[in-house]
Amino acid sequence: MEINTLKQILQENGVVGAGGAGFPTYAKLDARAEIILMNCAECEPLLKLHRQLLEQHAEEILRTFDEIAQTVGAAEAVIGLKKEYKATLKAIEKYIDAYPNMRVQLLDSAYPMGDEVVLIYEATGRVIRPGGLPIEEGVAVFNVETVYNVYRATELKTPVLDKLVSIVGEVEHPVTVRVPIGAAVKDVVAYAGEITTKEPAFLMGGPMMGNLGDENTVITRTTNAIIVLSKAHSLVQRKNRNTAIDLKRAASSCCQCETCTNLCPRHALGHPIEPHKFMRSAANQDFRDTNVFLNTLFCSSCGLCENFSCPQGLAPRSLMAEYKAGLRKAGVKAPADVKPEPVKESRSYRKVPEERLAARLGVSRYDVAAPLQADDYWKKPENCQIHKVKILLSQHIGAPAQAVVKKGDRVLAGQMIAVPGNGLSVGIHASMDGVVQDVTDKYIIFPYDKNGELIDINLSQYSGIKEYLLDNYDLIVPKQISGKSTGRDVPNANENNWYQFGRVQAINEFNNEEKLIVGVMSKEPMFMYDNENLVIQSGGTAGYCGIKMKENNKYDLFFLQAYLSHPIISDVMEKMGSDFEGGFYSRGTQVLEKLPIINVDFENEKEKALYDKIVEKTKKIYELNIVLKSSLLRDRTLNTVDSKAIINLKNHIIKGIMDYITELIKMKEE
Repeated sequence: MEINTLKQILQENGVVGAGGAGFPTYAKLDARAEIILMNCAECEPLLKLHRQLLEQHAEEILRTFDEIAQTVGAAEAVIGLKKEYKATLKAIEKYIDAYPNMRVQLLDSAYPMGDEVVLIYEATGRVIRPGGLPIEEGVAVFNVETVYNVYRATELKTPVLDKLVSIVGEVEHPVTVRVPIGAAVKDVVAYAGEITTKEPAFLMGGPMMGNLGDENTVITRTTNAIIVLSKAHSLVQRKNRNTAIDLKRAASSCCQCETCTNLCPRHALGHPIEPHKFMRSAANQDFRDTNVFLNTLFCSSCGLCENFSCPQGLAPRSLMAEYKAGLRKAGVKAPADVKPEPVKESRSYRKVPEERLAARLGVSRYDVAAPLQADDYWKKPENCQIHKVKILLSQHIGAPAQAVVKKGDRVLAGQMIAVPGNGLSVGIHASMDGVVQDVTDKYIIFPYDKNGELIDINLSQYSGIKEYLLDNYDLIVPKQISGKSTGRDVPNANENNWYQFGRVQAINEFNNEEKLIVGVMSKEPMFMYDNENLVIQSGGTAGYCGIKMKENNKYDLFFLQAYLSHPIISDVMEKMGSDFEGGFYSRGTQVLEKLPIINVDFENEKEKALYDKIVEKTKKIYELNIVLKSSLLRDRTLNTVDSKAIINLKNHIIKGIMDYITELIKMKEE
């Protein structure tokens, strides 16, 4: 098959890496590939999906693997298989002689053997540079289920509408079953019988690199396993670690024994990852050697340093992940010119046996058979637990797909419901027959329409929001209902709509508008830029007012935001505004209307340059605020490593903005 034809088939049929980040498979088809490598290393303890799939469908998978090799022009096709998978090896040996350019590379049962960089070295002897892609070394890697999905797309004309998932741990009958994409965890786990712990936690993926979900988490194209554990299990406790506390523990307990670095699998391959140095620098806030932090971008987050190596039980992986996230959000990319050092001679005897790792994690007793069932197992009446799915439009690296169905449409299993988005993207298909109930990438509850009319909303449709409102009822109940003299003023409030806004005057004027939301009464200036349709609440001296620009206005709102926040201007407003008890003063409309605004001469190169810098830097502050908002939503605190770094950067930029405005003011005075 011609390479572009195969790419199109895989993109339209939604074939992505069936594990990890879900890299779209069509993008891996590259004529530079000298070797294609099939990953059957089952990287983590308890995972048994790929070996069983290859054992049961060896003929189809090997044939497809060879066809991929021919399509890209690869000279060799290598199957990476752990030595202990004897039944799988026996199944392969029945068919492999038909493919002279195909061989099996037997692997040690060590972790993380399934890591792409580690696997490539074990199977080919080639070392991928830090931050590099396998294709740079002439290698393309596919896991077993991905190759099987290529077979289904090319020969069976079946898109990726379902996923093989192993259900293990605290369940009655561990099992591996094919389920529709979008199914909820609670429905999928039911195929393994009763849950055998009172307070279950659901680990999505392997015990090392998986993340905690809940019973409503949905299956995606990269979900390999659901491990059911007790919430009291030590592994669950580790997954719930607080990075701020971990940092303090590192400062007090890290003895610089270097065990984390010595057992780091990528460090052993010459990558500049040294967790012990990172722990020392992070714990002491020592930023003299920035490479220590930049090199965290090369970490695979395998977790060995944290879950196996450290004698103190510290958390290098979690802390490095925080720093990586902070760097990426700030737009910092991994250095592209880093060369690996020679592979460490000690590497061969520093591999971590998977059996010992499972014991250290406390999951050895869950290492039992999870037999792979027939593809239609979930559909049988005696087994059927799934009647509803929620399909995400983004299930892989790259751009989300774009929905082509709407609410109320009837769809059939296999029907394309979203086409590939712009850039790196694949199609998405209905995983079962049914009627589309909703199409959105996010849910928003907002009680008023553009005209200020209250929208009748059934809160039972939004269980999370309803729960939140009820939990905070005492704080937000209007005084018209509570009977108290204080509280929110909502003249039309009743028991059914008590959560509504009290004042709606600003809705028509400021909804769906780019604006600055102004804190009317405060000690410090508050001018918040908004383009997310936040409606301001006009509350006299105690509330907020808004600023939006008139037509043909020459100033950017970001400039105005910075200008109004400058100490000199703030001092002017303080003198103009009323003097209230406690050092508060007003920045209400009466003050703002009288405030003189600097007249920038846009024909003057120096003034224009300063103006442009102020706008540019203020936009950067807005971007950093979005990052901090995400951190707050994720961690419930800004007291995290990456948040502190971003706040420091933000403060540095703000100082620069204020200096630019001061210079502009002085220039106008001259």
